[in-house]
Amino acid sequence: MTLKSGGETDALEEAVLGPAAGDGAAARRSLTVLERFELLFDAGSELDRRPHLQEEPDAASWPLLSAVGRVNGMTVCAIAQDAQALRPGLDGAHWRQMQLAIDFACRRHLPLVAIFDGAPTRLEGGLQAWSAMAHSAGGAAASPAPKLALLLGANTGPGALLASLFDAVVMVRGATSLTLTDAAIANRITHTCMQEDALGGWKVHADRTGMADLVCDNEVMGIRSIRRLLQYSAESSGWMWPASGSLSHCPGLDTLIPDDLADSYDVRELLREISDTRSFLELGGGVGGSMVAGFAPVGGRAVGLLASQNKELAGALDVQACRKALRHLRLCGALGVPVATFVDVPGFVPGQEQEAGGLALAVAELIRAYVQAPVPKITVVVGKALGAAGVALGSRAGLPDKIAAWRGASLGLMGAGGIRGLAQRSGAEGEQSLSVLDAGHALRGAYVDAVLDPAQTRQWLGETVASLCQPAGRRI
Repeated sequence: MTLKSGGETDALEEAVLGPAAGDGAAARRSLTVLERFELLFDAGSELDRRPHLQEEPDAASWPLLSAVGRVNGMTVCAIAQDAQALRPGLDGAHWRQMQLAIDFACRRHLPLVAIFDGAPTRLEGGLQAWSAMAHSAGGAAASPAPKLALLLGANTGPGALLASLFDAVVMVRGATSLTLTDAAIANRITHTCMQEDALGGWKVHADRTGMADLVCDNEVMGIRSIRRLLQYSAESSGWMWPASGSLSHCPGLDTLIPDDLADSYDVRELLREISDTRSFLELGGGVGGSMVAGFAPVGGRAVGLLASQNKELAGALDVQACRKALRHLRLCGALGVPVATFVDVPGFVPGQEQEAGGLALAVAELIRAYVQAPVPKITVVVGKALGAAGVALGSRAGLPDKIAAWRGASLGLMGAGGIRGLAQRSGAEGEQSLSVLDAGHALRGAYVDAVLDPAQTRQWLGETVASLCQPAGRRI
């Protein structure tokens, strides 16, 4: 099957969304599975329906189909449910088909895209479904290739558990939810009367659990978002980042951090300044506000970004911020792109809620994720890197390839106030003791590799990424 040309694909989007699709209009109807494939795969590309993935003779009429094609020039395996063929739902054979498709992608280390549309599982196929889901989950968890999911409708049971294993999840506003136990069962057991959206709707996962990395207005925009995420894969060859020319200085960064430490700044300004396109794709913006995660091209190469957000909690880490950073590190590892971490962290958010919520475990898992990330890791301390929080964010403990610090940055066990108090109790000269926080002191002790003027950040980062991605360095 050959997919439609770009003009025909635009006509398909207008037929589904209406002429105002670009303004985020609600979908007029659901897409069929083949229409979803047409929007996902490159226009004009050959679509391999892989008959050996659909074992049964009547597979073409099933509520779930799989295919292999190209997305941004990269070979991708896709699985999609068909909203117009869902009833009476998936049985054991359908789940077996999903298992075959996932096994196929995992054996060949292909990126996997799945569109879950709330297809229920038939009661008679329950055990087969769980068995196939268990095998699929094991394969998906073990595969190093990126796995991206688009969620529509009310997803519960086996489908919800499988979708939760994916590296990135895109959800659609409206009647989209993900719950392991549906509202009817939950209400009967807990004697409540919640709806699916309150139990595990898109807003819950965008603002509380952090599972929804992106939220879109409709399924067409959701499929576009999946394609955009795959643009950042190291294997993507169908997308050329705009030519960056020379890696120029960013004088605007010299005044990013206010002179008055009581004032805050938005780290997104920094991320836009270092980007070739002066923009970046942010993920998980509704949760873990003291950490910003996303992607941007730097020096013509895709780079994963993590940054302390000074505007929220002064950049202090809490449980959600740690988990958000952990999730993004894993996604960058799956996509094969280097990670740049911008640090301005005064410590952890204190309190019983954070400690009882597993802060120590979240920090330990974050450090482990840095160590295990199979891609180049670069750290830039732009403000403060203090205490254990400074250790957790891309310090030597995480085995980064390069660490730099802005001139005037502070690195150490505690901040200036703590040092003055300690010096006063010991009779030492307080102001002289503050020299241990200086970036120059960290450079002399080999805790950092370079001290930069803020305006040099983009040039240094671009050159560092290029050197680490060369065959002589570590390949991504």
